[in-house]
Amino acid sequence: IWGLNLENIKFNAVQKNNLLKPFHLWGDFYAGELNLVASLDTAKKDLPLELVVRILNSDLKKLKADTPFKKQSLAGILSATAIIDGTMADLTKLNGKGGVEIKDGLLWEFDLLKGLGGILLIPEYKDIVFTQAGMNFLLKDGIMSTENIELVGPSLNLFGKGTLNFNQGQALDLLLSPDFNSDVILNSSSLKKGTTAIITGTEKFMSVNVTGTLSKPQYKVNNSPVKILQKTGGVILENVSQFFQNIF
Repeated sequence: IWGLNLENIKFNAVQKNNLLKPFHLWGDFYAGELNLVASLDTAKKDLPLELVVRILNSDLKKLKADTPFKKQSLAGILSATAIIDGTMADLTKLNGKGGVEIKDGLLWEFDLLKGLGGILLIPEYKDIVFTQAGMNFLLKDGIMSTENIELVGPSLNLFGKGTLNFNQGQALDLLLSPDFNSDVILNSSSLKKGTTAIITGTEKFMSVNVTGTLSKPQYKVNNSPVKILQKTGGVILENVSQFFQNIF
């Protein structure tokens, strides 16, 4: 499915009066599970579509081998939910919402993240690894937006918000706010240096703008306060059952 490997596939479907509802597909997905439920109205020219996709506890290291990120150092346990509606006639204008959560991860060499260490001006953070990540998102007309990106690591947490525009070459417009681990700051000899010490001393008022594209991000540090909704918690997988029931 879409170039990805789904094993032990099972499905069932009901079609009546040109309405395929539901089409239910499930199986093993990179050591985890994938569950997909859809409806499709074939009587209408633009083929209206409703879709719910849920991924639970899949191995990100195995999954990335079948994606454009295969050469990057990524690992972790991936869970995600997407609730989508639109038409098959124009997939660039799909609308919906969902969330992504990664646990027990190795997240740094992903192009979006690996340049952040240098921009923070702290040598100890140059090769930092994030072990958890999560966000909720909305999708409208090919633009994904989020108010609560969360990246968690032993030395540094990042919280953010922004957009990813699939219709403009995966253009980014993100705002990230770092939260430094106080123990790392106290034990860092480099923080005695002027510029770095000033920045870390005002960490609550520091933010990073990320523009460019997903594969070629550009960064700019701002020493200004930013309010970002933190803690995605378990929100991303809440109330999914009701959407499954609506399609059934």
